[in-house]
Amino acid sequence: MKRNRLFLILIITVIAACVFSLAACDLSSGNKGHRHVFDTAWQKDATHHWRTCACGNKDFYEPHDFSGGDCECGAKKPHTHTFSDELDFDGVYHWYKATCGHAEEKKDIAEHSFDENGDCVCGFHRHVFLKEYDFDDTRHWHNCVGCDEKDAYAEHVFGVGERCVCGMLSPDGTLGLTYELNEDGISYRVSGLGEVKEREITIASRYNGKPVTGISNYAFDGSNDIVSVYVPDSVTSIGNYAFNGCGSLTRVTLPDTLTDIGDYAFKECRRLTDIEIPESVVNIGGYAFDSCVSLRDITLPENITELSDWLFYNCVGLRSVTFSGDVTKIGNWAFAGCRLLTGVELAESLTEIGDWAFYGCGSLKRVDLPNGIAVIGNYTFNGCGALTYVGMPKNVKSIGDYAFSGCIELKDVVLPKSLRDIGEKAFEGCSQLGKAYYESSKDDWLSVAVEPNSFEDNIVLCFYSEDMPTDTEGSYWRYGVDGLTVLEW
Repeated sequence: MKRNRLFLILIITVIAACVFSLAACDLSSGNKGHRHVFDTAWQKDATHHWRTCACGNKDFYEPHDFSGGDCECGAKKPHTHTFSDELDFDGVYHWYKATCGHAEEKKDIAEHSFDENGDCVCGFHRHVFLKEYDFDDTRHWHNCVGCDEKDAYAEHVFGVGERCVCGMLSPDGTLGLTYELNEDGISYRVSGLGEVKEREITIASRYNGKPVTGISNYAFDGSNDIVSVYVPDSVTSIGNYAFNGCGSLTRVTLPDTLTDIGDYAFKECRRLTDIEIPESVVNIGGYAFDSCVSLRDITLPENITELSDWLFYNCVGLRSVTFSGDVTKIGNWAFAGCRLLTGVELAESLTEIGDWAFYGCGSLKRVDLPNGIAVIGNYTFNGCGALTYVGMPKNVKSIGDYAFSGCIELKDVVLPKSLRDIGEKAFEGCSQLGKAYYESSKDDWLSVAVEPNSFEDNIVLCFYSEDMPTDTEGSYWRYGVDGLTVLEW
């Protein structure tokens, strides 16, 4: 028994020795007796990591794990750059800069591409200067087309002929213009061309050491060769007929010192397309822009309170008029014949519109008359064939003869309770006018003086109160052609 036990122990010892011997051998290399000893430090490439034995054998060869941030081997978690939505730029290039803290990173780097104003999509601006000079009394410059930058900004230098390189005349130079001493004895007014042959006129601000404050009546009347006029800041008034009949005049520069423009001042300046009337102007005389057929848009200064008779008569190219002040009166024939005028925003301060004021304005589509209007004159909107709507004043008392005659597109009219009389043929030829609404009762209407033929035959007159018109049975009647005879209840 004891012998058997010893034999078993011997066998177990031998087996153990063999196992230990195998464990100490490098079976893959055939080097029996080698035991791998792997480094504690990780080795890695872009995708994997491992530990290496001195024999070259690798262990723990696995892809990097970035699920918790950086890998345990030390490999940094890959970074995705983020970029701004707005372009950054320098003088040559633009790009999107990184917002992830890597300031050196840039995306979509490209050279600037400029439009006609010198603007790139990134916001960088390259100045594009006009070839023509702009100038005032003391300096000249080239304006950038896309911003307020000025180039060649310098004081005037007057040489031969007393004209600066910019075209400005010397303040004391006349180049043939004639001047007259004013009654005050301390200032002058320009009186005519004299020996001047130039087509571009610059009026001097001083003559004989004294300021030039005005332009005489008829100073340039009929001077058909003039194409542009510069009026200096010293001038306060332009006389009657001053530029009347200057058929080639296209540009007028008026100063902020100007207060008065005389009668017929620019009448029949047929090529004048635009004119900026300074805010300093308080009076514009009658016929001042009569037959300026190329004039397109007008903004009236705030200090103008009355529009003179015939002011813009026959300005057939006039498209819009803006009232910026407290205008109270529009004179007779003021806009008559302005056939391209499509809209006019009348000042709330307006209380009077003269006879024939908008006669023949065939493109005028809508008019809202301020509540201060008490009288609509004779022929005021006669021949406004495109007029579809008239906002009638709440306080109007009288509608003149032929006031809306020929307004063939006018469909509905609301007549206020304040109305007392309607002139002869006031709505003659308003073939689309099916109904006229009266803001009161039948009894009140019978007290309104209605001239014969004020309306087209068989127009329906409806009475209503408050806000809603009604045309139910018993609330309207049809007038006969005389405007008086009731044809149907």
